[in-house]
Amino acid sequence: MVEHQDELCNVERKERIDLYKEALKENSIDKDLWFEIGVKLENISEFKHALNAFEKIIEIDCNDVDAWYCKYLL
Repeated sequence: MVEHQDELCNVERKERIDLYKEALKENSIDKDLWFEIGVKLENISEFKHALNAFEKIIEIDCNDVDAWYCKYLL
């Protein structure tokens, strides 16, 4: 039962990642989207990828305090 739930979570996670990628194709400079992605990645312990998302926000807007804070925490 637990294995099945883990597999389901992995499928859902993959689907969410695909949706985020699709959204970024349409608007790669959307800071809010990058932030949401960074937080989601951090929540699933994908720290390197989360850091990349927060750094992307800083590229877009070097004054984004929330992105700097999240980057610092990682």
